[in-house]
Amino acid sequence: MQIDMHFYATYAVARLAGLSQESAQTVATAAQFVDDATDNNSEKNTNNEMLFAICTAHHLAQSAQISLTHEDVHRLVWVPFHFFPAGQGETLEEKLVCQTDSGLVNEMFTNHLGASNKSFYLHLLGIASHVYMDTFSHYGFAGLCSPINEVNGSSINLHVQSDDTHSYIFNKALKFWNKCEAEVMSLGGEMGSRGLGHGAVATYPDRPYLTWDFNYESADYTRSMHSGERDNQATFWQALVRLHAKISAAIPHLSDQQTAPQPLPEQAIKAILAFEGGKEERVEKWQQFIQEHLGDGLVEYQGDEWNKQKTEFDSLPTPEHIGDCYRFHQAASFHRWYVLKDLLPEHGIYVV
Repeated sequence: MQIDMHFYATYAVARLAGLSQESAQTVATAAQFVDDATDNNSEKNTNNEMLFAICTAHHLAQSAQISLTHEDVHRLVWVPFHFFPAGQGETLEEKLVCQTDSGLVNEMFTNHLGASNKSFYLHLLGIASHVYMDTFSHYGFAGLCSPINEVNGSSINLHVQSDDTHSYIFNKALKFWNKCEAEVMSLGGEMGSRGLGHGAVATYPDRPYLTWDFNYESADYTRSMHSGERDNQATFWQALVRLHAKISAAIPHLSDQQTAPQPLPEQAIKAILAFEGGKEERVEKWQQFIQEHLGDGLVEYQGDEWNKQKTEFDSLPTPEHIGDCYRFHQAASFHRWYVLKDLLPEHGIYVV
């Protein structure tokens, strides 16, 4: 999913679930920031205190470099944050395949809902929301370099209403694949056939309006070769319905911000999901929805401000340096440790 879902849709759902504008802003920004925190680095301030950041995503050049030289690093990022393992099958690779709304991802969310004593609780809810929502778009793929992710490119079928939209998303995918090849070649190596995540199908899983299908290269795993019809509109709607219920469950832990939950306006939201437009146009649809149905003003993603808190950490006095960026990385560390070192091993899945 992209910013239209991870920030704007998450904000709308959080508000409808009962969160205040300020709390919904924090949860939604944290949800989107998972895709934007791409650096492992640290900053110290004048008190010699440190903000140690962990990356929760890799941009394309990073992914190419890591795939060629240290591909196991992907396990620290894509497995816990983007392709949550369903734990099904016999081999490790089979267990790492993401599935929609799996028992394991629900166990993760329940654990995080119970961490209301943490100062980074809202940021943790945002991370959990991102991970949970991604299971409704990334299902069928695993967060590591593996033949299990290989797709027969000629088998991909795209179903949209507009021929212009079909051409647009196909050409976007072509540019994506060309850029991938260019990044790999610029590093002087070949990735061969070992795919990462849903790279083989570009951004098709992230487009809310798309219905599509494809064939995997191999049926040697615990699945059929054909993907089955993937109706993004239907799965994204289910993601929002279930996320609404989960965030509603957090309200008792935030009594000073509690408001009466409101049902999701199904017709209005489904109309946004069905809209065949680019990312910026889809964002505009959500902004309009937020203004008309929630009465909130123009809502903006605060990721740049959070990054600024990190780059200016050395000059920030105590306690101002303990801002949203610091709390996000607290939450990200908490989440990653819990998933990789606690939850998954309890289910016999040893990723790292």
